This record gives sequence, C-alpha cells and structure tokens, in this order.
Amino acid sequence: MTPIPYANLHPRDQVKLDRIVFPCAEALRVCGILLQPYMPGKMEMLLDMLGVGRDARGFEKARYSGDLEYGTSTLGLGKGTTGVLFPPLRSDS
Repeated sequence: MTPIPYANLHPRDQVKLDRIVFPCAEALRVCGILLQPYMPGKMEMLLDMLGVGRDARGFEKARYSGDLEYGTSTLGLGKGTTGVLFPPLRSDS
C-alpha cells in the first residue's frame, strides 16, 4: 500500500492543507444538499461519501460551516466502480 503523501506533514503545512480541503469539502456538502431534489440517488451517495448524517441534510444546513460533524464516509470508496459517484462512460469508438 502506498503511504499517504500528506501523512507526515509539518504542522504549518497541515494548516495550509486544511485551509484548502475544508472549503472544498464544504462546497461539495452544500451542493449535495441543494441538488437532492434534482439528483436524489447521486446526492445521497455523495453525502454518504462525505459522511453527512441523515439529520444534517436539510436546506437549513446548506450553508458554509452549517455542519461540522461530518467527515467519515459510510461507503467503501474507490474499489473499481463501487464507491465511485460518476463512473466513466464506456465508448464504442
């Protein structure tokens, strides 16, 4: 197994990484909540991947820092097309 490249970061670099990853995760979480009426199955999967609780998926939580309890996925991620939100489309050409 390949080691995680950011596992041994200097604390100063970890803060920089957190400043990048947290807003990205928040954007995905908020978009997942707002898109639930249009793509319910995929957004349920996205929110499960992010570890967003079932009680934290309402529109009142669709704001930056509206839920700080998520982060542990409830799905197995990245094994073939299992755990992939949008698997690649096959092309005959």
